[in-house]
Amino acid sequence: MPTRKEIAEVALDLFLREGYEGVSIKNITDTLEITKGSLYYHYTGKEDLFLKTVDLFLRKIYSRYEDLIPENIENIEGLCRHLVSLYCATVDFFNEKDYDAGFLHMIIQGKRETPLVLKTLEARYREIHQKMASVLKKEKEAGRLRPFMDPDEEAGELIVLFEGYMMLWIKTGSLSLKDTFKKALNYKQLKLLNT
Repeated sequence: MPTRKEIAEVALDLFLREGYEGVSIKNITDTLEITKGSLYYHYTGKEDLFLKTVDLFLRKIYSRYEDLIPENIENIEGLCRHLVSLYCATVDFFNEKDYDAGFLHMIIQGKRETPLVLKTLEARYREIHQKMASVLKKEKEAGRLRPFMDPDEEAGELIVLFEGYMMLWIKTGSLSLKDTFKKALNYKQLKLLNT
């Protein structure tokens, strides 16, 4: 009998290729050649399994990053360099795979199939936002951030910029967006700095 993780791996592959609505419990059990009872031994249902696959998917994308926003980032330049690196790594990961664009959109936005995904992604968003705002607050205290800039609002804008470019990449598949994203972040950095 496959382990909990092995079931999630197979389900993740099916969800990525067919989308949430395109996959049934029967598809998963048939692919694994197990009974529904074996699947339900590990998961309470499709939503429970799906949430595990979302977490597994995000860990696969960001496996080279111990933390999406590391604690050792101390300034705006470091934060922007890290966001560019994170964006490029994500685009490269997606580019290597044959994934359903609708599913990718849903994972990033967390607004389609299940409110539990939105809840999971909102918790991640809050953690990332808090770390980014912390960097910007330190920069403001050091006098490097323009005085009228609000660190919390600016952290939110950086996240929206990142997510917006991810959506553009999902829709277009254009690798030139890596350079465009870097330019957009450089422009944002210039607007933030008190120079």
